[in-house]
Amino acid sequence: MSEPMSPDDVMDVYVPGRWRCPKCDFQLSSATLFMGSGEIGYTGDQVMDMIGECCPNDGTPMGRVTWREEADANRKWGTDLMEEIIGLTGASSLLAAIEAIRSADSQLAALRGALSEIIRLRLATSEGSLRVRADRMWECATKAKDLR
Repeated sequence: MSEPMSPDDVMDVYVPGRWRCPKCDFQLSSATLFMGSGEIGYTGDQVMDMIGECCPNDGTPMGRVTWREEADANRKWGTDLMEEIIGLTGASSLLAAIEAIRSADSQLAALRGALSEIIRLRLATSEGSLRVRADRMWECATKAKDLR
């Protein structure tokens, strides 16, 4: 029969202040804000570590989260996020998706520039006739359309 874990061993195995409901997979993170220093940390409350929390969704006692479970969850989250980015951009790889996002960002910047120019021309009073202003606005709009 194995010996019970000491509080120091518990801190090595479990993520401090992290709890998960086995029924609905709700996760709770508890931390303490230290007003004197402005830091956020974990107090190492051994009683709370042993008792735990109950799930606010279904009242089930929540269990501690191990570092391994935390690492596996983070890896799955990262993989899912990369797959979502690739799917949204229609790219064949993550690098192609990043390039597509950068291209879209530069197009968005150009469109914002064209819009600000349209607003400036619309508000300007020294541009001359209304026809000159309308022609310039049309030119800006068609440039922005060509960028898409």
